[in-house]
Amino acid sequence: MMRNHTVRDFVMRDKIITSGLLITLTLYVFFMVIMPFYDGGFHQALKVWEKWQTFNSGMIALVAAIITAYTAVYIDKQARQRDNKNREDEERRYKDTKATEKRKHDEQREREFIAAKAFLPHVLADIDTYAKICTKTLFPLLSGVEFKHRVTNEKIKELNEHFQSINPPQNFEKVFQDCIKFGNEYESKKISKLLLDFQVFNSRMKGFKDNDDQSEYSTNYMTEMLVYTIYFQLKVIGFYDFAREGKPITEPTSQNYIYYCRLQSLENNFFSDYLEEGKYPELDKKINMYCGLNNKSEKQFEELAEVE
Repeated sequence: MMRNHTVRDFVMRDKIITSGLLITLTLYVFFMVIMPFYDGGFHQALKVWEKWQTFNSGMIALVAAIITAYTAVYIDKQARQRDNKNREDEERRYKDTKATEKRKHDEQREREFIAAKAFLPHVLADIDTYAKICTKTLFPLLSGVEFKHRVTNEKIKELNEHFQSINPPQNFEKVFQDCIKFGNEYESKKISKLLLDFQVFNSRMKGFKDNDDQSEYSTNYMTEMLVYTIYFQLKVIGFYDFAREGKPITEPTSQNYIYYCRLQSLENNFFSDYLEEGKYPELDKKINMYCGLNNKSEKQFEELAEVE
């Protein structure tokens, strides 16, 4: 604001000086040229010029100085205009170069992301299969057990033996790393969250495998882990369309029946009335708890999508 004010004052001052010089020169020409010719012709003009010879010399010098000054100002103005134009051209070329580099970088990043994402469905399938195997392993151990009781030592031993033969997916880290590295901010955050969720899931399942002393588990805990394996599968499912078709990552709506349907779809399941909703309050309670978690995740997903 101060700079604009200073420039405006300079322009006004320059106009005043120019106007004053024009008025002075006009008066000089009128009284030193026009009036003498009008009063007595050329001879009268010569007499006046001779009488005012010193003054005329000064005026001629002043006019020459003014012409020199304005010529210098004009040349300087032209030079500054050329400099400004060159600077603008340089800035435009710099911006164009940066824009081109950014476009090439974004295109390269997109290609890298597509290449990394091509392996994501295979990794997701391995993780989903691993989670399903864990569900199938936990599921029969609760057969015929009242949820208020503890799991017998015999079943804990059986659980440990089963988990000894279950191996989590391998060599998936590079795929996740590349997807996180080359994806946009939202996709990277979602993939990072899935990786973290898998690490937590694997750690919990590994606890059954490493239970060499066959520590007791309550049926309450076992039931929660059973429902938790399905909850994790539902989170993995939300990435399939993204990995295969590039569609937005989704959090599947978690209704109670989804959990019961997935439990009923397991192989070698025991009598079907065991899974009726409302028959076992502890099972219903755990399912409702994880349904709430998924619904909360879905709401957070929608809010984050709106921000993006």
